[in-house]
Amino acid sequence: APATGAVRPSPDQAAAIAAFTRHLPGSASIFRLRGGAGTGKSALYPALARIAREQGLSPVQLAPTGQAARRLRERHGPPAHTIHAHLFTFDAIEAGDDDEAAPRIHFRRRNGAHVPELLFVDEASLIADRPPGPDDELVFGQAGLLTELLAYVRESRSRLVLVGDPHQLPPVGEDEPPAFDDAHLARLGEHHVTDAALETCHRHESTGIARLAHRLLTTAPRSWAEIGAEPDAGIVRLDGTRTGPSGDDQEPLPPWLCQSLLAGDATVVTVTNGRAGHWNRVVRRGLGRPLTTPVAGDRLVVTRSDAMAGFVNGDELEVVAVGEPRRVRRAPGRGRRPEVVVLVPIDARVQAGGLVETVSVELVAAIGNDDLLHAVDNDAHRRVDTVLRVDLIARTQVRPGDPAWLLTWAEDPTVHALRVTYAYARTCHRAQGGEWDDVVVDLTGIETVSEPRRWGYTAVSRARRAVHLFGLPRLQRDPEMTVDDLAAWVTDRLPPGTRVRDTRAQGNGVTVRVTDGNRVAQVVVYLREGRPSTVVAEGRSSPLRDDLHSALTAAVEAEQRRARRRRRLPEHREVVEELASRLAPHDVLLDDVTSLGPYRTRLFLRLDGLEQQVDVIVDGHGRPTAWQLVDGATTPLVGIFGAVADELGVRRGGGTGGER
Repeated sequence: APATGAVRPSPDQAAAIAAFTRHLPGSASIFRLRGGAGTGKSALYPALARIAREQGLSPVQLAPTGQAARRLRERHGPPAHTIHAHLFTFDAIEAGDDDEAAPRIHFRRRNGAHVPELLFVDEASLIADRPPGPDDELVFGQAGLLTELLAYVRESRSRLVLVGDPHQLPPVGEDEPPAFDDAHLARLGEHHVTDAALETCHRHESTGIARLAHRLLTTAPRSWAEIGAEPDAGIVRLDGTRTGPSGDDQEPLPPWLCQSLLAGDATVVTVTNGRAGHWNRVVRRGLGRPLTTPVAGDRLVVTRSDAMAGFVNGDELEVVAVGEPRRVRRAPGRGRRPEVVVLVPIDARVQAGGLVETVSVELVAAIGNDDLLHAVDNDAHRRVDTVLRVDLIARTQVRPGDPAWLLTWAEDPTVHALRVTYAYARTCHRAQGGEWDDVVVDLTGIETVSEPRRWGYTAVSRARRAVHLFGLPRLQRDPEMTVDDLAAWVTDRLPPGTRVRDTRAQGNGVTVRVTDGNRVAQVVVYLREGRPSTVVAEGRSSPLRDDLHSALTAAVEAEQRRARRRRRLPEHREVVEELASRLAPHDVLLDDVTSLGPYRTRLFLRLDGLEQQVDVIVDGHGRPTAWQLVDGATTPLVGIFGAVADELGVRRGGGTGGER
């Protein structure tokens, strides 16, 4: 439900409101509000809408995708539409050249509104500006979407507020988000844009999600393994085997996470459609559901807009009832194999405007042996299109070119059977514009992503409460450094604006001379047990020498902390990671772990400044059997940990654990 209480804006939100107030009477038509995930960009709509009404503008909520528009409706109430729905109206249907060619539906831009509008466009980084292509079945206007939007604003004497995060993945086929590319806007005739920025994170400021997102954008880790090595509130390592005995993927999910996925409170973000399909199978298998057809309670997401059926890409449905599947066959022909399309009728709840309606529709479930409910397969859907059009011709005896063809095609429900997948997993591009309490980030295939830092930032910032990282490499003990390795290590960690002048081996260390172009400073860094251990500054004190000593000392201390964590990895990793995943929803951080032998592991827990140490006892098979408090005062953490342990069937043992 939309929020109703007034919320005091943060200082940067107040500054953005003031900038908008100054902007509105001016000549510039675009006000651009940028900020990272959780900075409260969308929350400014009520204040901006009130100011716009005072200036005689009619505020309208828009978004590039159905998912983002639905989130606006949930936050501020209806109406909120996609840009396409607000800007365009039906124009004509262009028949294909033959029986197998798809008709093209053309939409023209509406005339400008009678009353100037304030178009508040959320998730503006998703606005593409690619002109319609020859293979597009839905053709909106004559130019790209951003170009058409700006033309509408000029014609209607309206104002445009572009709200978004330019650090997220750009639209498919674009190098940068066009709405945040000043050079692109200038080419479109928009030379004067008023900018405001939000920097304070409100959504997950007390968790590690914001810290991880910022790190991915600024100082990317050398490997994702480093992320898994550094415990942080809200970041959970989710392990599982890649393949089972039968060759099928088997990534078990905690039951509570499966239920969250079913309720729509969580999602899995993947690199590819294939991995999204895999996770949809994992979730439904974990829920004990058949893989062939949906059942009541399943959640589905529309993957292809259909103007005739009235659905937009990103719309979500909850299955209420399922009918008997039916098959549409296409006979074999010259050089053509037989094809069978499976259609499944369902009743489903879907949000329309601010209301929830129950609709009856048919879904495309499969073609031949290709399952289409678990993953997007565009090639397979093109084959479906051909089969359903040929079937329409056979049923009606109306062909392309006949006067009745376009009306027959437009009104036939079978041709417009809905294209959906299960909504439990989606690619990172499809996740944009959405927020969930828990997000599982599957890193399988991350090495194929052209911008892995941007991909990772976009994926983890979808979460409000916890990120569960799957596919992290196993941590291994670092090999011991040589003196040559140490010289390279030091070179990578110099202060900004400095460079190495020369290095020289010195016993179990290395002497490094550094310059900033004007001055020279020298330090010695020593090795101990194969790791950097001590930094000694040499020569007279100077700002360069002090900065160099401070930077390298901080780097050595960070390396020592990382090495200690790795040495203290418990023997019972699976037990610890299961506990960590169950504690994360309670905002409990597993701060550190220490192995106390083959049958005992000590956990260091933290919550909002409270700390508690707990020992977990395991049997000879590695199964947890009991837990004990370490000497110290009891905190509310004990109750949370006890409840989580009860879920696992682990009892509290007598007494307390002591140092061993």
